[in-house]
Amino acid sequence: TWAFGTGALGSVTIASAQLFTRPFPTSFITTSGTAITRAADILTVGPVGGVPFEGWRADEGTFVVSWVANAPTNVQRILTVSSSGGANRVIDINISLNKIGLFNGTAQIDSGVAATTSRQVAAAAYKSGDYAISVDGSVPVTNTDATVNSPSGMWICAFSAGNNQLFGTVESVTYFPTRLSNAELQALTS
Repeated sequence: TWAFGTGALGSVTIASAQLFTRPFPTSFITTSGTAITRAADILTVGPVGGVPFEGWRADEGTFVVSWVANAPTNVQRILTVSSSGGANRVIDINISLNKIGLFNGTAQIDSGVAATTSRQVAAAAYKSGDYAISVDGSVPVTNTDATVNSPSGMWICAFSAGNNQLFGTVESVTYFPTRLSNAELQALTS
C-alpha cells in the first residue's frame, strides 16, 4: 500500500497493485505474496424445463452479442447454445482463424470480418434451413443446409465443455424469439 499527498484535499491510497504480462488487465485476484491464477469466468444459463432458457424458441430466433476481445486468437467462443459437451449446437458465435464465424452444428459460416481488439457486434439468426450472421454492419452471410438442433444450455465466453474461452469481455447479449430479416441483422450490428 502506498499513500501520498496529505494536503488540504486529503490523501490518496493505492493498494493491491497487479502486474500483467499481457497488454491488458484481467480481473483482480487477491493474493498474499505468491502469484496465483484462477479459472476463467464462464456464464452458463439453463436449462429451464428442458430448454436453454425461459423464452427459447426451438424453431427460430436471433442473438445479438457485443464483445471486446483482448487477444483475438484461435479458437475463442463468444456465445454458444448447445447441449452439454458441445453436441447439438444451434448457435456458436466464435473467433476462428482470426475471423468472426458462426457454427450451426453442420458448418462453419465465415462472416468475412476480422476479429479485432475493438468493440464488435454480431447478429446471428437461426431457423431450419436459414442461418445467417452479420458482424459490424457487414452484409449477412447465410447457410441453408442446417436444421435446428435441440440444445440444453447457453454458455457465454466459452464452449459448453468450458474450453476455448474468450480472452475478453462480453458486453451484452440480446435474444429475439424470431428469425429477424437479413436487413435487420445488418442494421443491428451497424
